[in-house]
Amino acid sequence: MTLDVRYLGQCRSPFDDTRAGFTATARINRHDFGVSWNADLQDTGVVVGDDVLITLDIEAEAVEEKSG
Repeated sequence: MTLDVRYLGQCRSPFDDTRAGFTATARINRHDFGVSWNADLQDTGVVVGDDVLITLDIEAEAVEEKSG
């Protein structure tokens, strides 16, 4: 699976550390992961679509490396 990742920037947090933000998205087909259940709706269509949109909102904290 390929993620479309965007870097949102970095700043000092209220806890006096440096944080960076990212967002990532991907679209998968649920059948590729063995999720195949579905049911027909009364008029037209089905209950569950094939595509699943995944969104990740990520905050990372910079950590100083300790020597020795």
